[in-house]
Amino acid sequence: MKGLTAQQVHTRIRQGKVNQQDQGPEKTFRQIVHENVFTYFNLIFLVITILILLGGHFTISDFLFLPVVITNSLMGIFQEVRSQKTLSKLTIVSVPSVIVTRDGTAQQIRVDQLVIDDLIHLQAGDQISVDAELISGNMSVNESILTGESDEIVKQSGDQLLSGSYVVSGSGMAKVVKVGNDTYAAKLVQKAKSTVREDQGEMVKAIDRIVKWIGIIIIPLGLIMVAQSLLFNHLTFSAAINGMVAAIIGMIPEGLYLLVTVALATSAVRLACRKVLLHNMHSIEQLSRVDTLCIDKTGTITEPDMQVKKIVPVQTNAVDHLYEEIGNTVHQFSADNETMRALQAYFPKVTLDRAQRIIPFKSANKYSAIVYADDTVALGAPENLLQDQFANYQSTVDQYSQKGFRVLVYGHYKDHMDGDHFAHAIQPLAFIILHNPVRKNAVATFKFFAKQDVNIKVISGDNPVTVAAVAQAAGIAGADHYIDARTIKDDDIKKAAEENTVFGRVTPDQKKQLIEALQAQGHTVAMTGDGVNDILAMKTADCSVAMASGASAAMNAAQIVLLKSDFSTMPQIVDEGRRTVNNIQRSASLFLIKNIFSFLLALLTVFTSMTYPLRSAQVSLISAFMIGIPGYLLTFEPDHSRIKGHFIRTVLGNAFPAALVDVFAIGLLMVVGNIFHMSNADVSTVSAFIMAFVGIVMLVYLSRPLTIIRGLTILVSAVGFITAVTLMGELFRFVRPSFLVLALGLVFLLAAEAVLIDVRWLCKYFAQSWQHWQRKPKHGVRWWDKFKL
Repeated sequence: MKGLTAQQVHTRIRQGKVNQQDQGPEKTFRQIVHENVFTYFNLIFLVITILILLGGHFTISDFLFLPVVITNSLMGIFQEVRSQKTLSKLTIVSVPSVIVTRDGTAQQIRVDQLVIDDLIHLQAGDQISVDAELISGNMSVNESILTGESDEIVKQSGDQLLSGSYVVSGSGMAKVVKVGNDTYAAKLVQKAKSTVREDQGEMVKAIDRIVKWIGIIIIPLGLIMVAQSLLFNHLTFSAAINGMVAAIIGMIPEGLYLLVTVALATSAVRLACRKVLLHNMHSIEQLSRVDTLCIDKTGTITEPDMQVKKIVPVQTNAVDHLYEEIGNTVHQFSADNETMRALQAYFPKVTLDRAQRIIPFKSANKYSAIVYADDTVALGAPENLLQDQFANYQSTVDQYSQKGFRVLVYGHYKDHMDGDHFAHAIQPLAFIILHNPVRKNAVATFKFFAKQDVNIKVISGDNPVTVAAVAQAAGIAGADHYIDARTIKDDDIKKAAEENTVFGRVTPDQKKQLIEALQAQGHTVAMTGDGVNDILAMKTADCSVAMASGASAAMNAAQIVLLKSDFSTMPQIVDEGRRTVNNIQRSASLFLIKNIFSFLLALLTVFTSMTYPLRSAQVSLISAFMIGIPGYLLTFEPDHSRIKGHFIRTVLGNAFPAALVDVFAIGLLMVVGNIFHMSNADVSTVSAFIMAFVGIVMLVYLSRPLTIIRGLTILVSAVGFITAVTLMGELFRFVRPSFLVLALGLVFLLAAEAVLIDVRWLCKYFAQSWQHWQRKPKHGVRWWDKFKL
């Protein structure tokens, strides 16, 4: 048990038997640049650029789309380089150092200095850094981060310990058997590096789908437009290219990716300033959609530090002896949790009796025990240890539980132990009363969530009466609806999850089941945790939040880490998420107005053999002032409303009416222009003004309720567009229209605004009617149900 000597360590290092891993194949900077520059859409923009040059256009106005394309590529390169750095640090094993025995002394070394046959010390809460064999002690290990199974596996001398797993309880010494690339965790990391992909929320996935379909459509549509312009409209090659380029540029949401990336990155920086770490930028979208928040009692509602309030003897005699006996017991356990630290601080440390076996605390059992030659002492939850005798002491327990105190029972068990389980109730000697004060800002925090329609579910391993009392003190709505999780059958867990707010005596596996039950009811669930027993539930939840003061395992499993370990910062995080996603959703609606309009107008010109009226420079100018600038500025505007509905349905519902009105007004203008023999330049100018006007009107609609910042944003957009047209009209292909053209343009502007109101109302009415009709079966069976397999 003296461990390796220095000479043995040096020998193993020379032989390569040291815990150092190959980083594996990584993309070079050249490969990253290649993948972000030579993309499908960049190829399309390159073809467009070549066609414009072949058409004889060399002015700056014809290439205004290129700065956005270049910026998109640069941002993509930056993001991937940063992601590559993160990927190079990807590891299941996060513990930086470990305690080993070498030359007979315990010393702390870096994990990458471990060698084969080293002796490592392990205790509850530690992550196992290499594959090892337990040679002394016993412990319970959670391998859920590796296998997904939540069961705590009891390890005894001779059992294998897998790297990446966590010690839940107990302690011991292990011998290193595999290091470096040969460890179980390292093999998983190599596999993950070959398949890892940043988890994306619904918003980014929806944008990906939109861009995918646009990419499929634009090439055949562009070719048809050029062929139709040359063969049927008898336009010059230059004019045909101009119309096609304007339509294609209008259909590509070239600034949407850039806007989303910048908005999420800005949000991540703002949260970092508030001591909040995001493992994944897209997790902020998930948090903004949360309508159910599952929390623990200790460390979240209450302060993390626990204190012993007093001891209540079952028999009043020999109280002093009880203090010594309990002190003798608790000081034999590892101080690996707040409860044990509080007990060891309160009870005196005396001469320790020699134990035959120590039964460490398990979340599933909720007790600890020490086995002696002719006796066993136990400490834990009264319901678990008193069993059928609990009713005799329930009034004592409830007396303190109803005030929010935590109650433990201490007692003796004279019979032979069957493994780690008690065949019958222990003989209680005393009840230990512990207290966690409610956080000062807890009431204000939960009042915020109630105002934001976020339901709170308190999931704890403590007595449900105690947890309910603490929840009521914190102002959590529905705290009087509580249940003992041990009474919940698997078939009833969905009903229990819906009807109750407080869940006591919950096992780690039940935490996961409760979250799955809430998700099955259509809820978006966030889970907060700080311990190893929370990992599986956090991985199951839609969004997971960890306290930095908790176990490193919980922080690694979480998407969001509160570096100050202060739950009162959660409202600020939710606000930030809702502001970012709501504003991106609003901006995406503006982008899609242009995309849908350009597509529909292109189809109209193809089927009617009319000339596409807009020019690429005009589309670029409108995109800048009606979409890009206001879209970016609005991402800084507060918006705390909860995200509802599907992203793609919402943005299409906002964008489609405006795009339809644009097509209607400009299509009618093209017909009237033919009647009054208006020039193509006049039609193009008025069409651009109509598109810009509808964009401003939609910007007003999407910015409601109007604030000073939103009003200034709209004003800047309108004034900027008018100024650009006034001072640089020729650059953007605008002409000075005649009085007749101005009059017709004014009529169409007013008509477009009036029609937009009606179209928006009709689209909203039909959408609501369709949703209602879908939810209501006709004559018991909907007609499409007959065709379902």
